[in-house]
Amino acid sequence: MARPHPLIRAGAAQRTEHGEAPPFDPRGGSSPSCHGGIGGADKLTKLAIIPLPSRALEILTEAKALNDGSDLIFAGTRYGKPLSDMTLSKLVKENGFTADIHGFRTSFKTWTQERTTTAREVSEAALAHTIQNKAEAAYARSDLFEKRRALMERWQNHLSAKAAKIHLIG
Repeated sequence: MARPHPLIRAGAAQRTEHGEAPPFDPRGGSSPSCHGGIGGADKLTKLAIIPLPSRALEILTEAKALNDGSDLIFAGTRYGKPLSDMTLSKLVKENGFTADIHGFRTSFKTWTQERTTTAREVSEAALAHTIQNKAEAAYARSDLFEKRRALMERWQNHLSAKAAKIHLIG
């Protein structure tokens, strides 16, 4: 079953075209710049490079094979139209998740806080959150790409892990 790996907001992912996210680039894919960057039109406006874990690259390859003739990665039922929010919500529910789409981003943040030693600035960069403190932002010039890549691989491994079984001894 496909699981949410990249932390791109749903609205931006829905409108992403194959040419905007090169699926075969091992360094990662670029976010949809024409749709407001990784934050969507209502959030960020900068283009960001998103490190894609191996399973996300596989999903992009699978999605390209299902292309409806438009260039949308996640095409809806009508030609040239992306999957709707309702369709995404329905898919999430049908696959056994009780969260809404944005809940995946929340789950990621909670996981980084409670189960990893990831620096706050790395998890915030992975979520494409901006630094609010202007002085700090002026000096923070790194995109933390390699740290974000390692974090995304760890997130993928966490999502792909089999549930542990507890056995009663005795």
